[in-house]
Amino acid sequence: MTDRRAFMAALAVLSLPSMAQTLDAQATPSTLEWIRAAAVNHPGWLYISRRCTDAQDLAALCRSFGWTSVQEVIRFADLMGKTFSAGEVMAMTPNSAPAIDRAALPVVQWGPGNAPIHSAIQQAFRTAIVPDQSDRTYRALTHAQIVALAGAYRPRRAREDTTMDCDDYTRGYLGWLAENGYGNCSHGFLGYQAYDVFGRHLGAHAVTAAVDVDRRVWMVDHMPGSVGVWPSSTVRLGGFTTAARIEPTRVSF
Repeated sequence: MTDRRAFMAALAVLSLPSMAQTLDAQATPSTLEWIRAAAVNHPGWLYISRRCTDAQDLAALCRSFGWTSVQEVIRFADLMGKTFSAGEVMAMTPNSAPAIDRAALPVVQWGPGNAPIHSAIQQAFRTAIVPDQSDRTYRALTHAQIVALAGAYRPRRAREDTTMDCDDYTRGYLGWLAENGYGNCSHGFLGYQAYDVFGRHLGAHAVTAAVDVDRRVWMVDHMPGSVGVWPSSTVRLGGFTTAARIEPTRVSF
């Protein structure tokens, strides 16, 4: 059983009500550890835990709810615990992302020229890519981290023609990454056309493209029927089982 006094002492060092200004990952490991431990048997703390991947998320949560004291945080958790079950909390909160030390990830550039992301994508698909980036720099993940993030995401809607298909699954995943603090972790939108061995057009598909620390390109697909993290050489995603070649039409990071 967790010790509430230990939690209050840990949270008190944040000097509420200026909590949002003083919170950082290095200052609050004991606070986050307490929340995660308490979440095991308490729906209220489970709610807070699933909303907080790191200390920055906890600060944002405090700002959004207007918490200005330790007691307010505890009262909220107690009320949630009395009102909702663990299952209900799981249903109402976003999928929790794996905890990755983003500050420790290497910083990489998009391009142009021989910059890691831009050149890796051009080499992987053997075609020129028009630079289309949203951030000045990106954080490069390992392949294992890319797989862990992809495996943690669960789309909330079932597949529906045109309104919930490949491009929607891809945008949903990119939005989820951003909500969990991974918006600049070398993931982008990739749309492509598929062709068979005779050059005949088979159709189009959209996936999330990810470039790892070794400049390898992976395609993350959450479309039912092709869910997984696939190497860039894979050409049979999206149900195009006879595809021999894919041609990117849009790459946006």
